Order: sequence, then C-alpha cells, then structure tokens
Amino acid sequence: MQGAVKMTKTEQIARELRREIAAGEWVGKSLPSERELIERFRVSRITVRRALDLLRREGAALAEVIGEDNY
Repeated sequence: MQGAVKMTKTEQIARELRREIAAGEWVGKSLPSERELIERFRVSRITVRRALDLLRREGAALAEVIGEDNY
C-alpha cells in the first residue's frame, strides 16, 4: 500500500485556487490580492507568489484571471 503524497503549501494553495477558478468563482473578477491570499491561507508572501506563478505556468486560460495586480 502506498502512502499519500504530501503536497507543499504552495501546491495546496494552487490546487484550491485552481478548484475555485474551475468552479467559476472568479469569472469576470480578479483573484484576491496577495495580501488577501496571505491572510486567507496564513502563509508568507513568497508562498503565495509561488502558488500564483505555478498557476501562470499551467496555461493561458488562467492568465485572464490572474492579473499583475496581484503583485
């Protein structure tokens, strides 16, 4: 039996934001600011930035939602 793969905080945040984007929660809106994401997930700024960078690298479909105003 294999053990569960532990995800980093960065991966957990990216997964949650990806889920919200897929569910349409951010249609026509920008994602929350870095500060809001820091407070929401109780992590450092670098962790939030890494999660947003991960989402950006995943594809252009997310580019519409993830704007530069999050930096």
